[in-house]
Amino acid sequence: VCHCVEHPLLTRTVPRSPCCAAMGFFTMRDQRSACLGFVTAALVVMAGAFAGLYLSLGFLALLALLVLLRMSWLEDNICHDLVDRTELPPSYLATARFRQQVVTAVLGHTPRESVAGLSPALVATQMRLEGHVWRAAYLAALALVLAHQLPLGYWPSVALAFAFFLLALRQADETALCLRHLEAGQPLDRADLVQRVTWFGGPDQKDGGS
Repeated sequence: VCHCVEHPLLTRTVPRSPCCAAMGFFTMRDQRSACLGFVTAALVVMAGAFAGLYLSLGFLALLALLVLLRMSWLEDNICHDLVDRTELPPSYLATARFRQQVVTAVLGHTPRESVAGLSPALVATQMRLEGHVWRAAYLAALALVLAHQLPLGYWPSVALAFAFFLLALRQADETALCLRHLEAGQPLDRADLVQRVTWFGGPDQKDGGS
């Protein structure tokens, strides 16, 4: 018996059981999984907020530069090395095997997922997830810095902080979506993988693909 319920807030999440998908409904397991993704994304925003509150401005500026470099690297790898590929490049396979060995050595057990079973689109989804995490955390940190320091005066600083915090929540929503896809073992659609995601919440433009 498949217990299905209608849940309009989960319309952007990924595949459900066949009978529920046919009716446009979601199982309780789908709901629990989505809620766990939202909680994880909210913790990312909270971590960024605490960083903005307690770290120095100079250290945050240095982190901003490193985050920008990292996101540029992720974007380049997604669009030029992974999208529209049928097999992972050898360098990615070597990195995945090394990561699996580290996890086995540290945790004492081998991860369930096989390196051979990784698809380029799934690895691109993991990278897209990391990009959303960095943006959500840093936008939240920037919002707390503005709210705490009030560099532009009270009302302008508070208004700008509120706007940045809303953008951080938007990135948290995208983070939860990526987590849901990865849990189901399914990559994001190509359009979502190649879209130019800006700091300010959403897709800027979609790549034509090569």
